[in-house]
Amino acid sequence: MYRFYKKRKLIRKPQKKPPWYAPLKNSLIIDKPGVGAEPDVKYVSDEKGRRKCQFGVCDPFTRLYHRETFNTRESKNATLALKNAQAVWGFSFCSVQTDNGGEFRGEFHNYLEKAGIAHRFIPKKSPWWNGIVERIHRSMDEEYHCNPRRKWKSPKDWVRFYNTERNHLGLEGITPREKLESVTVDC
Repeated sequence: MYRFYKKRKLIRKPQKKPPWYAPLKNSLIIDKPGVGAEPDVKYVSDEKGRRKCQFGVCDPFTRLYHRETFNTRESKNATLALKNAQAVWGFSFCSVQTDNGGEFRGEFHNYLEKAGIAHRFIPKKSPWWNGIVERIHRSMDEEYHCNPRRKWKSPKDWVRFYNTERNHLGLEGITPREKLESVTVDC
């Protein structure tokens, strides 16, 4: 069987791992804003039903969330989303924790190295390591995308509501913006 598939070039060689790739063995200790920011990408539909890529960035300490929508799933778009999140929130990141997607390699990884931001990969097939941003995506699906009686006009309105008005049980009943205002940022 092996020779049959090999002759027809149906067996692919395994990819080489870059020398800088090393997945986390233990989870990060998140003790201040900017540590372990979690970017992730998700496919969404726009108003006309076209498929878009939504890059979301979450700060796990404050639970602040920022999203950008692009046509393609590329590392330059992930870089732009991360830069915009830093500009909107007003603090920089010490480290970024991503999954193993191609959009978080190449240009994105080079940007993090130049900026002096530690880039940590979660182990493969373990989305619970990026659980906070994954849960925000689920909340956005439940409250905005799949809800025909939603009160928000756009995803941007939902993100503003999420960051400034919606109380979070994980933050003991306060909003992400209130959590950010209650701590000093020294990253």
